[in-house]
Amino acid sequence: SKNNIDAFIVPSTDAHLSEYPALHWESRVWISGFTGSAGTVVVTKDKSGLWTDSRYFLQGAQQLEGSTIDLFKEGLPSTPSITEWLGQVLPKGSTVGIDAEVYAAKEALHLEKQLVKKGLNLSSDKEPFSSIWNDRPEIPTNPIFILPEKYTGESASSKIARVCDAVEKEGAKSLLVAALDTIAWLFNVRGNDVKCNPVAVCFAYVSRKETVLFIDPKKLTDE
Repeated sequence: SKNNIDAFIVPSTDAHLSEYPALHWESRVWISGFTGSAGTVVVTKDKSGLWTDSRYFLQGAQQLEGSTIDLFKEGLPSTPSITEWLGQVLPKGSTVGIDAEVYAAKEALHLEKQLVKKGLNLSSDKEPFSSIWNDRPEIPTNPIFILPEKYTGESASSKIARVCDAVEKEGAKSLLVAALDTIAWLFNVRGNDVKCNPVAVCFAYVSRKETVLFIDPKKLTDE
């Protein structure tokens, strides 16, 4: 209400579009209590819903029991899409919010286009969790380690050169990388920031001139 947002969409992804995010980004789990790996929660001022697929119909029903969140079973003919539902429950001119950091630009632009068809607006510069989630876990700072070439089969410099070749064939000069598994492969590093996933939270920039790993210094060892 303070930010004049009438509905907020909470996906399962993080700032790296990971299928399995670090605890810091499990906003959907925190707001709903639903712990499945896939699902999206939408909250309005008087209604809320969880959209998930058939793997989680039973789990969703059990974990949402007693809450004010309705279960929407994706893939069934009777289930409206998120934008269809928002068009039904919100008056025209309403504003729908998302956290831009956890959306791919392509997905956000598609969402905006679908909302405009319903007479709704998209806001992507305000998110509530930094202020309302009091015991929110910090972004992980576990140390990274180098995976030796005898296991990777190729040096990081060789991989970077191959990426630059591919990027230049597409008419570009550099590449920004957000996907954690891609960064782990490219730099031959591993981490323990996500349960059951050997990745480290960071970003990367790759070019012929320079390659940069953007990472919290706390995560770096002498090696």
